[in-house]
Amino acid sequence: LFIIPHVCVQRRSEGTRHTQLVAMHPDLSPHMHEMCKEAIARLVQCHDESRVNKFTGKCNEARRLLDECLTEEYLVRRAENHREAMARREEVKRKMADFDK
Repeated sequence: LFIIPHVCVQRRSEGTRHTQLVAMHPDLSPHMHEMCKEAIARLVQCHDESRVNKFTGKCNEARRLLDECLTEEYLVRRAENHREAMARREEVKRKMADFDK
């Protein structure tokens, strides 16, 4: 089952009757991925050189580098979000302590 070509694929988990949609990668607009602009450009260039490249495995190295970059970017963003959430939580605790007085 393809929802949007090259974005989601259907995968059946072994031993279950349920299927899940798995995103192949997020939107690769360069403005959304400042850390990975070069890797995105490399993959797009590889795909543009020949339509067959992405199906024959010639772009696998560019794809692997992009996946690694997107993973690193995700981890950085996740750590930043965690720090911000902890700061907000502390702020709420402080306000609640002031409110209880």
